[in-house]
Amino acid sequence: MVAMVYVICAIEEKQLKWKLVGISAGLIVALLSQSRLALVALAVVWPMAFAISRVNKPAIWFAAAPVLLGASLFSVNIVQNVAEVQSEFESARADSSRVRAALGRIAVHRWQEEAPWFGHGVVERGPHLVEYMMIGSHHSWYGLLFVKGIIGLLALAIPMALSLFLLAQKACRYPEARVGLSLLLLLLLYSFGENLEILAYLYWPALILIGNGLRLRFPIIPESDKQSRPAT
Repeated sequence: MVAMVYVICAIEEKQLKWKLVGISAGLIVALLSQSRLALVALAVVWPMAFAISRVNKPAIWFAAAPVLLGASLFSVNIVQNVAEVQSEFESARADSSRVRAALGRIAVHRWQEEAPWFGHGVVERGPHLVEYMMIGSHHSWYGLLFVKGIIGLLALAIPMALSLFLLAQKACRYPEARVGLSLLLLLLLYSFGENLEILAYLYWPALILIGNGLRLRFPIIPESDKQSRPAT
């Protein structure tokens, strides 16, 4: 996760030498750690942020049209391939996938049956089935539901959704906002595999850059430009 934060930052570096150093170092760390989420993030996060930052460019729509047409023609094969990749993804570390799934089921069941609104308020150790790991420790949303209930989940979901919306708008004009958007997408992806709350001390640079992107203001049209425009 930390490696991916610095890879995203290195991609936006202006000096080629430091860009190559940063990307290479981050990729080495991500690959040697054998993290499955890191591999997904490598393929998804920055390309998605780049595409979102170019939605106001006609070239993106013209380039996406044949891709979407081809995807619709071969949708059945694509769905089958995605299912196979998902199966291989889960079987790469089968024990870990089993424990994560069991922790999620336990968290959701106890949240629904015992404390739906405000959660249990404390972290509890799971049973032997999940090797006594903490309930909700491998999933931010399940952890929020179990510990803080639906109120706690909304307290994260609403600001994250609003921040994604604002950064997507600002990324069309500011490279700094594109960095923040990429990092927020990374945190969203990792929220389904890790507990973001306990890892903030590791990815705090991402939080600063996300805040920096949100501080950027939309460009204000000068009065001279307003007066030169024809009345509608």
